[in-house]
Amino acid sequence: MNLRHFKIFKVLCENKNMTKTAQLLHMTQPAVSQVVRELESYYNVVLFERLNKRLYLTIEGEKLQSHVNGLLCLYDQLDEEMLNHMHPKVRIGATVTIGTYGIGVWLKPFKRKYPNVELEIHMMNTKELRNALLKSELDIGLSEGIMGHHDLIVQPFYKDELVVIAPIKDPISNVGKQSELMDKNFFLREEGSGSRKLALKAFEEKGIPIKVIGSFTNNEAIINAVESELGFGIVSQLALKQHHVKRIACDFLNLERDFNLVYHKDKKMTEHLMNLIEIIKMIEKA
Repeated sequence: MNLRHFKIFKVLCENKNMTKTAQLLHMTQPAVSQVVRELESYYNVVLFERLNKRLYLTIEGEKLQSHVNGLLCLYDQLDEEMLNHMHPKVRIGATVTIGTYGIGVWLKPFKRKYPNVELEIHMMNTKELRNALLKSELDIGLSEGIMGHHDLIVQPFYKDELVVIAPIKDPISNVGKQSELMDKNFFLREEGSGSRKLALKAFEEKGIPIKVIGSFTNNEAIINAVESELGFGIVSQLALKQHHVKRIACDFLNLERDFNLVYHKDKKMTEHLMNLIEIIKMIEKA
């Protein structure tokens, strides 16, 4: 077995389709099939089940996928460290709220202390961030959502809270009651967002039906819709500076959450990456 086998296997796991994998890797489909056969023969296991022209990983396939992802992650780190040791770089993924309202201020102490380390920042939702970390496309992630995966290490570093907002002229009181929120029109974040998942869960737990009439990829769009008196919204408390909306205290809703530092369990901790993690961990104590 060699890295070529593992790289092809990794792409096949991500796409679950022989033809698409062959196209992406500029190979023939029989060549991809041959790699799978060689892997299965070498380890004496079945890696995929073939149902309705789609591939599904077996338990053994999932086990190999986990090890292969870690191995290729280390290989990529080796390449980057050996080829770019004079120009160290950290690839950071941040979910939208963190990227918009926190990351600039939070990374400033690191950049001031280590000016030669390049910080490459990508903004995405929780689901996209999780996938990027698993594929080793990022070194660390800063997420407002929960990432349940056995290959990811998750460490809370900051307490945030979602808040319910209403138009200034809406008759609802500043201290909201459950009955006042029943069947209200709401603007939320998009599918895949940690903010949306937490908000819907909080309403469901209290048996409060709401109508989601709009989904946006950022807090500002939600606030603008509420300012225009189109409905209610739920946003991070970090987003509420200098906006003309009414904040509704809803103590009966569980809208507190952690911002999390996330990285792959097989991630090689370089000195500058460890320094960055330590600075991020100090944020809430500052």
